[in-house]
Amino acid sequence: MDYIPTEFDDDINVTPVHPLINLGYLLGTVFVFGLVVFGSLGAIGAHLAAHMGPQTEANIGKALVGDFLEDKAAPADLGAAEDTRPEYLKKLILSFYATGSKPRLPLQVYIVEDALPNAFILPGGHIFVTSTLLEQAESENELAFVLAHELGHFEARDNLKGLGRSLVFITLASLLDFGGSSSGVINSTINLSSMSYSRTQEAQADAFALRAVVQKYGHSGNSLDFFRRLEQQKDLPVPEIELLSSHPLTENRIESLEKFARDRGMKTTGPATALPERLECPSFKPCPN
Repeated sequence: MDYIPTEFDDDINVTPVHPLINLGYLLGTVFVFGLVVFGSLGAIGAHLAAHMGPQTEANIGKALVGDFLEDKAAPADLGAAEDTRPEYLKKLILSFYATGSKPRLPLQVYIVEDALPNAFILPGGHIFVTSTLLEQAESENELAFVLAHELGHFEARDNLKGLGRSLVFITLASLLDFGGSSSGVINSTINLSSMSYSRTQEAQADAFALRAVVQKYGHSGNSLDFFRRLEQQKDLPVPEIELLSSHPLTENRIESLEKFARDRGMKTTGPATALPERLECPSFKPCPN
């Protein structure tokens, strides 16, 4: 008798799987791989941007500020040359540096009209302070903390790192821009990179600010009052807590700062330093009606 081997179907010992499931696995793999590659490129971009030279940073900052001011408000609203308040704010910021130290680039301060009390910094040392922040500040201590926080981001080059990561978005947007509409994506990406930081970066900027305030005033008293007032307003129908959306405010953040001060033996009480009169008005003169 001749042996005749049995012919097996190709699908034997293979569990039937719906084609859509296989497609899902494939898409998931591609997605995860894309995230890994994209994240790696972003990290490389952040590293390279953080090590750019001062002149390159200054040139980038100048370009970004020009675009921002053009979109933000009319020149009359940007702290005109005759307004002396930006100079006061700049001196306050520079007072955080130890004797003999100075920022890697000249700092520029702008006052912009905005309904929300806020401050932020763009690459190149361009610090923006909103008119409402000046109106609502009740002591120099709390204003100093907000400004020192931004200086902490500048010294840590956080906005440069964000800008480096955003280059990945910009490059991809340009490559995929079949309709010529990438400019809006690029502008929004620059905003995001300049004003959005990780929790670690925020905590480090807070620590920098607290040290700077204690070094200047000898204590941290009153420096967190502005944030405490915002915390009390977080449940309003139109929560003003969102006004510092670039710097998320939580009760834990305040508690962490208080603990940071206690753990390092910082003096946490002391007199409040008064603000200049009529800080809310250009050149500290009576505000026009």
